[in-house]
Amino acid sequence: MPRIHNAARSRSRANTLVDRKPSDSRTAVLAQSPTDPAPRATRSASPKSGEVASVLRGLAILRSFTDSSPWLGNSEIALRTNLPKSTVSRLTATLAAHGYLDVDSVHRRYRLGPAVLLLGYTQLASWNLRQVARPHLKALADYGHAVVALAAPLEGSMIYLECQRGPADITVNMDVGSRVPMDLTAIGWAYLYALAPAPRDVLLQRIRQRRGDAWTKIKTAMDRAFAEIDKRGFCIAAGFWKSDISAVGVPLRIPSRSIVLALNCGAPRSKLSTEQLTKELGPRLVQVARRIATSAGES
Repeated sequence: MPRIHNAARSRSRANTLVDRKPSDSRTAVLAQSPTDPAPRATRSASPKSGEVASVLRGLAILRSFTDSSPWLGNSEIALRTNLPKSTVSRLTATLAAHGYLDVDSVHRRYRLGPAVLLLGYTQLASWNLRQVARPHLKALADYGHAVVALAAPLEGSMIYLECQRGPADITVNMDVGSRVPMDLTAIGWAYLYALAPAPRDVLLQRIRQRRGDAWTKIKTAMDRAFAEIDKRGFCIAAGFWKSDISAVGVPLRIPSRSIVLALNCGAPRSKLSTEQLTKELGPRLVQVARRIATSAGES
């Protein structure tokens, strides 16, 4: 993978960010639900010029559902989106009427409906990168007896676009559509590393404001990850997000298609040592990223 920037420049940018005082002192959120890492939406006074508020609110409602919270009531949705419950009730009724939400009338709860799934699967099917990546991910998953994934950014998270498992009985409960925190995981750090400076600084600023007192610890881990990628093309997160999970992350950049994504390979720490990640799986994942980038760029 081409080097996007050096570790010194990364640390300088992060130090500049951390020296600024946040507008509000929120407490650390490292204990946030790991499968629901996206921050709550903030209610804005008015939409930007040309934007339609009801569309943005409807999309915020759809994004509030996660793999760990597939069913939500109006009160829960209102809490996650910072929207008035009366507004949520009108929007969920409209979305359900058009197939974007399913309704459990007994418990008065909603889940994503077939219309949303159709949109998502149509998009994935039309994007051949998953097909290009799949055999490479599967080969490494089988070799390392691990979970290997391709992920894209989504509102402070990384969402899995493709996921392959090795032959061993792995208890890591991740699959296509799963989300992990961008700022706490190897795959998120690899993605941030690969970004151009301007968009990366925007994301770092948001993370700093959202994480509050936890930012210093996160920044230190992120600086170390950037230095690792500079040195050997991959970074390692052993127990940082989940105490029982070890993973290696690698940037995936396809300049010919203006795509920036990331890859990871992980497993329970009892099954995958830091030495294995450093000497075997990390270098192999770098090679996987190069093969995927070459094949995708030519397709």
